Amino acid sequence: MPGIGSPYYNYSGTQSIVMVAMVDANHRFTYVDVGCKGHVSDGGILQDSTFSSTLFGDSDTNKLNIPCPTPLPGRDRHVPFVVVGDNAFPLLTNLMKPFNTPALSSDQKLFNDRLSHVQCVSENAFSIFAHRFRVFRNPIKLCPSKIKKIVLSASVLHNYLAGTADTDELIDKPEFKEDRYGIIPLQQNCNNHSTTAARDIRDEMMAYCH
Repeated sequence: MPGIGSPYYNYSGTQSIVMVAMVDANHRFTYVDVGCKGHVSDGGILQDSTFSSTLFGDSDTNKLNIPCPTPLPGRDRHVPFVVVGDNAFPLLTNLMKPFNTPALSSDQKLFNDRLSHVQCVSENAFSIFAHRFRVFRNPIKLCPSKIKKIVLSASVLHNYLAGTADTDELIDKPEFKEDRYGIIPLQQNCNNHSTTAARDIRDEMMAYCH
């Protein structure tokens, strides 16, 4: 993206725009937001996206028709349905992330292991996306508005092709997970601030995993 200035420089020293997406169990993108400038901090990326206002906005509107909180199987406490993220995102009552303290207990390690199985689905979705569309193999020398259109168009095609035999073949290749080309992950967020309610919900999920 030549001539667009420093707002697009990311932590790796390259220019980029950010794609924030939610993925279902079938590797399909159920929500996509593209266009945030690469220099924005990790917390700012989520806050500035339409994903944040839609998912974490006024609970009375519930734009995504998320079911009401319910107890986990065999448990009594009601917990909300959550989106799973990695350490690039904050821990919220409806956004779950792994424990990242220096010394983890056995229960915390088990919870992180269970959560990692869910995260693999999202990681595979982005790998499929980057592997399938060759335009992402190299830097795209276009203005951000055109790049956004390319990413959104590719996202639609990705969903159309999800579940095909070609998708299964991609996942089975040994080099698959390392083959993301021009897509780089968000920087890990060292800020571990979270609410008591969010930590309590994670502890309840940890107890269920145990």
